[in-house]
Amino acid sequence: MKSTVWELKRQELNNISVAISRYDGGINGGAKEFTATEAAAMKRGRLDEEIEKISGEISRIKSTLEKLDCAIESLDKTPKRLVVGYYFARRAWIELSIELYITEK
Repeated sequence: MKSTVWELKRQELNNISVAISRYDGGINGGAKEFTATEAAAMKRGRLDEEIEKISGEISRIKSTLEKLDCAIESLDKTPKRLVVGYYFARRAWIELSIELYITEK
């Protein structure tokens, strides 16, 4: 099964690792560990924002699909077959008109 963008971003978020800073009192800097920690925190923040954005887009798409389903279901039999055949099954108008015994216009 293919992973969704949302799942991939979640995986990436879970795979962020950070070096542990040492507090042994020695004079060995520690700036590198802090820089890595800050970079990881920034990356995590960006990923959280991307995941939130993707989640919002998924919600909007689901809402649009529900509205589209309702609109298609409200059509009579012939117009429904035309809409589904042309826009979703990618069939030609001429093919649909022959099948349904109607003119192309």
